[in-house]
Amino acid sequence: MDISLGPLLFHWGKDNFYKFYEEMANTEASVFYLGEVVCSDRKGVELDDIAAVAKMLTGKGKQVYLSTLGLI
Repeated sequence: MDISLGPLLFHWGKDNFYKFYEEMANTEASVFYLGEVVCSDRKGVELDDIAAVAKMLTGKGKQVYLSTLGLI
């Protein structure tokens, strides 16, 4: 059985975003969904930040999926 972690639904800011995923990378979760799924106007974590976290996670053997808004 795989454990998956959905995208963050709240705006935590860039520093907490990185810290959270660095901690989660060392858990048994094997599938990660990254991206903005709540509000297209939220700023702080950019696509480059998401790409950096995705690279870090895949480097640790995790599966990563990019999540987007349902309606744009």
